[in-house]
Amino acid sequence: MSVDRGLELVEYLKPGGVRRMRRTGTRLALAGTLALSGVMGAALPVGAQAPAGCSVFASDLAQPRFLAVGADNAVYVTEAGSGGSEQIARPAQLPPQVPAASNRGTSGRVTRIAPDGSKRVVASGLPSYASEMEVGGAGGIAVAGNSLWVAVGNPGPLTPFVQPLPADGSVHRVDIASGTVTKVVDLGEMERGSNPDGTLVDTNLYGLATAPNGTVYVADAGGNAVYSVNPANGQARVLATIGGLPSPQPNPARGGRNELDPVPTGVTVGVDGNVYVGLLSGAPFPEGAAKVVRITPAGQVSDAATGLTAVTGVAMGPDRNLYVSEIFRLDLTAQPPAMRPGRVLRVLANGTKQVVAENLNTPNGLAFDRAGNLYIATGSTTPAGQVLRCTAVAGATALPSTGGGLPVAPAAALTAAFTAALAGAALVRRRGAA
Repeated sequence: MSVDRGLELVEYLKPGGVRRMRRTGTRLALAGTLALSGVMGAALPVGAQAPAGCSVFASDLAQPRFLAVGADNAVYVTEAGSGGSEQIARPAQLPPQVPAASNRGTSGRVTRIAPDGSKRVVASGLPSYASEMEVGGAGGIAVAGNSLWVAVGNPGPLTPFVQPLPADGSVHRVDIASGTVTKVVDLGEMERGSNPDGTLVDTNLYGLATAPNGTVYVADAGGNAVYSVNPANGQARVLATIGGLPSPQPNPARGGRNELDPVPTGVTVGVDGNVYVGLLSGAPFPEGAAKVVRITPAGQVSDAATGLTAVTGVAMGPDRNLYVSEIFRLDLTAQPPAMRPGRVLRVLANGTKQVVAENLNTPNGLAFDRAGNLYIATGSTTPAGQVLRCTAVAGATALPSTGGGLPVAPAAALTAAFTAALAGAALVRRRGAA
């Protein structure tokens, strides 16, 4: 991407420019950022070390998104891939400033990382959509015995205009031993057919977690909905739709109301039986506008944690505290606009926030092993992403592992904060233009 295009994207994010931009899942368009700064081409910023107490557990992952830990302490990671050779003609109905994939293929996959760090591809051939600004595909993941539950997202803004690939917008069961992928339910079809949140038709499945009774919960970042899936018969229902977040400006795509899109991302299930869902928020992604909501099994929605920024991953720790990844923080008041690195926070029951790890490149999924070590998917928008392993973040626990990660015992806050002067950043999920 050219410098001019990168600067164009900065203008696109500013209040008073395009008023509504949403991201497809968590795709951060680093192309313009890299063209201008060149400091986040690897999973860790150039010259930076993994945060204190953390080390690189696995590297060379293609857009790693979410993690789950098995009973044998193997870590499973979804990789969104790199798109493919099929070119997608841009629909004339899409305004030129709306980012959309230009190609697609089946380069997405699920990889198993053994405790010694060795990798094995468990399942491949999953849908992947790409453009110069984004890659999207395989997302949320959970372990269930000898199988995995995997959510595959996209096609995002293209939803009403393109014939979906067979595995698009669906929840799948993957046999760990054979790698066989079986579609269980097509949630993208539910978005196209009933459009639960009543805004524009747009689907991009993202986070996923399982409850102790086996129920699968999935967030549709495009459709602003959270689904409940019966694992026995694949029947799905809308657990809840997520309302808009406060905004100082009217949003034409939300009926002119002063709202940002909520954009549900990460999902975890608490020991209280409630579902906890992170909200990214829409452009311009103001500091403190994001949050985590609590959804009861009956579908009642309330705030669990507020004052967050660009939330992508959530996990409930063995200490029964909530853990949250903020993919980045964008300072639009700086000249040029500055994109600050992401971080992982612990949210105590009284709402107090503690920094667990910072100076992270686009952190996304979180998971814990039984010893209380934290795993973080980083470089989640790069073709050379990593999984970090942070030791002793939580005490040992006998609770079973789920896709949202297990419940963490306090670790010292890390102090290696840095600010990257990055321009041209844009999130690539949008459902309407001014």
